[in-house]
Amino acid sequence: MNTDSQVYIQIGDQEPRALKVNDEDTIASILARLRDEHPGLADEPELLVVFAEDSDEEIAHNRKLCECHGHRPKILHCHRCKKVSVTVSYNGQECRDFGPNAKIRRVLEWAKKKFQVDDKRKWVLRVGGLEGEILDLDTKLGKLANHSTCALNLFLTERCLIQG
Repeated sequence: MNTDSQVYIQIGDQEPRALKVNDEDTIASILARLRDEHPGLADEPELLVVFAEDSDEEIAHNRKLCECHGHRPKILHCHRCKKVSVTVSYNGQECRDFGPNAKIRRVLEWAKKKFQVDDKRKWVLRVGGLEGEILDLDTKLGKLANHSTCALNLFLTERCLIQG
C-alpha cells in the first residue's frame, strides 16, 4: 500500500525541511527532490549519509522509505560524515565515534560513565573550552561537526549555579 506522508530532512546545521513523500520513494529519489525543491541545500545528495531519527544504522540510498528503521521515519538526518569523532576532556581525554544524528544527551551519558563522575551532580558538555558554551541536550552532533573534519572537542564540566 502506497501512502503519502511528510518527512523532515535535516542536512548538517540547516533547519529541517518538510517534504511530501511516498512509502515507495527511495532515499536517493527523496534527496534528489530535495535538491530540486531547495537549490543550494543538497547540491551533491549522493555524498550525504542518511540516518533515521534515533537510529545508529546508516540508510542506504537505494532503500525505500517504508523499509527504514522498522517504520516510516519522521525525520531523516543527512550529513557528509558517517561518524563524528568526539573527544571529551575531563581529567584526561576519552574519544568515541557517534553518528551525526546522535544527541548531546547521549554523549553526556557516555562521558559521565567513562569518567566515573558523581551522577548526583549536574554535568554539562561545553564547546570552546572549560568556560565555553553549554550545549543543549537535544542538539544533534551533525549540527556541530564540520564535514571536513568530522570531529568535535567537548569539555565535561559541572553546571555552576551562582548562589546569592
